[in-house]
Amino acid sequence: MIDHAKVARGLSRGQKSTVLHMDAEFRMLGCSEATAIRLSKPYGLRPALTTSRKSEAGILLFALNADGLAVQKHLTGQVA
Repeated sequence: MIDHAKVARGLSRGQKSTVLHMDAEFRMLGCSEATAIRLSKPYGLRPALTTSRKSEAGILLFALNADGLAVQKHLTGQVA
């Protein structure tokens, strides 16, 4: 079982900012792309929080996965 609150506490400021500004829709991120790439891979006890795909034009797009959305809720205080 993943402790999403613990994952949220363990993120760096940049990772928190990236997760807070994303949602479940695939979008181009620009300068946050490097962070999103790192968040797309599990690290230690943290699961992958983002997923990516390429657009028809070959642009890399990112979205939060289910774990990323759960962590985002903890970051915004939406979870009791």
